Amino acid sequence: MAMLEYDIQCDYNYIFVGHHYFFYRIKDKDTVLILEMFHEKEDFMRKLFGIVTTSQETIDYWKE
Repeated sequence: MAMLEYDIQCDYNYIFVGHHYFFYRIKDKDTVLILEMFHEKEDFMRKLFGIVTTSQETIDYWKE
């Protein structure tokens, strides 16, 4: 599992599988809610929390 280091208060958990981040919430002992799925190319930190983490160099790289 990849680890992200941001001091954000939320009840999301995530796993990284096959180039995708899956964000989920544990509702109770029998229920897991899948909230969002993002490809690693997507700026999910901006979409979820409004935090811009992508450099112009990275944006240019993924455009090619």
